[in-house]
Amino acid sequence: MRRVAELGSLGRYTRMTISTGHKVFMGAAIVASIGTYLYHRFSGPPFLVQRWAKDHAFRILRCEYSYFARGPFTGRSSGRGVGVYHVRVLDPDGRERTAWVRWVGGWDADKTEWHWDENAA
Repeated sequence: MRRVAELGSLGRYTRMTISTGHKVFMGAAIVASIGTYLYHRFSGPPFLVQRWAKDHAFRILRCEYSYFARGPFTGRSSGRGVGVYHVRVLDPDGRERTAWVRWVGGWDADKTEWHWDENAA
């Protein structure tokens, strides 16, 4: 009978409490994560777009994240969370050109794919 009584006590729930220090720490971690994301998201061209421009001797004049339009990448599998950017650059010959740039690959790759926007003047 004693064993049945012990097993019956497992059905009780205990209330878990979180200390004020832990609440402050978790709140600060959440605020820091959101702040870091927003800083990197809105602080200029992302690293891979900057590296693409540097590797091809371009100077970025404008870089805009494309929320809805996917340019020439429409209908292609782009993976989760892949950003597409509409970029205006100055090429080594001094011409302004525009391109659609996106990141291609997985966790182990960090390549960019681009298509020149021939319709832009």
